[in-house]
Amino acid sequence: SVESRFEEAEQIMNQLSIPQTKNTFSSRECSNVCWALAKLRVSPPSSAFALGRVVVGDDNENESGKDFLSSRQFVSLDEMALDVVSSTLQVRMQLFEEARKRKSGGSSNGAWIPELSRLAGKVMDLIAVKIINEYGMRNDGGTSSTNTVFNPQEMASVLWAYAKANRADDALFSTVAAELIRQTGYALERGGQGPRPQELSNTIWAFATAGIRGEQQIELVKFAANALDEGEGLFFGNEFK
Repeated sequence: SVESRFEEAEQIMNQLSIPQTKNTFSSRECSNVCWALAKLRVSPPSSAFALGRVVVGDDNENESGKDFLSSRQFVSLDEMALDVVSSTLQVRMQLFEEARKRKSGGSSNGAWIPELSRLAGKVMDLIAVKIINEYGMRNDGGTSSTNTVFNPQEMASVLWAYAKANRADDALFSTVAAELIRQTGYALERGGQGPRPQELSNTIWAFATAGIRGEQQIELVKFAANALDEGEGLFFGNEFK
């Protein structure tokens, strides 16, 4: 059942984690990992390897109502993390076997390459679900479980990576678009400045490249257009080059 899977994954992850030494990735490190995997083109597109997403309940939908029938479905982040650990161990064992064959003069069959590609996709999916969960809570007025906050440059980098790797969906892009609008409004209320033109243009490029057209993406484009109109061609005081 869903409950037993959730509890089992949580129990195993608690056993694997040592609170005194546990160190989570920062937002910059997460965005750099996604950027590198997309740049290396090692992650498979979603058409070849379905996206991994956490599904709440038995209705094949997440909390925001997005249909995940075509995704690899998990009951929790812990279960997704265990799947990543399992793939990591498989790649490691296959590489050891590859090294043993080469040492004995045998030929290579490259069996580890497809599993490494799937592992890269799973890592990107895990980061995506973490972003969806964290920012979904913020945008709904709740409190997130961590202090990790992606700045506009990191959000633009993340969106570029998922568009480039073809591992994007509306759930991820809508969540990040809503968070970018929320962060900008929060900064402006306190006398700060909005995102730079390059960060916003990269974000909109990612929307267009991924071919995703959701309500939040449209709102972000309108938000940028209104900012340009009000600034008489300047974007929060910055000029597009």
